[in-house]
Amino acid sequence: MLALVVFLPCLAIWLSFTVYSFLLRYTNTKRKQLAFEELGLSAEASRSTRLIGFFHPYCNAGGGGERVLWTAIAALQRTEPDVVSVVYSGDTDASKSEIIKKVSVRID
Repeated sequence: MLALVVFLPCLAIWLSFTVYSFLLRYTNTKRKQLAFEELGLSAEASRSTRLIGFFHPYCNAGGGGERVLWTAIAALQRTEPDVVSVVYSGDTDASKSEIIKKVSVRID
């Protein structure tokens, strides 16, 4: 009887974790596909390509931290061709193309 009292909660925890893991993988796969569609990449590319996200609240401000961010991304692009870098930023006053243009002028 004691073994049953110990076994059932463990089974419930294991089953909950397994279901949660499956749902998390399914949701992440869908999110990855949506991100690749938004970037204009094919569904086939989403299987072999990895996404790496960087968060920098003000990647367009021009301070020293931005140089570190963009240098890290450039190094990653040179060494890992199957990686797509995504930058999450709080800069709402500039578009993606304006930020990239500013970076290429400053760093290149």
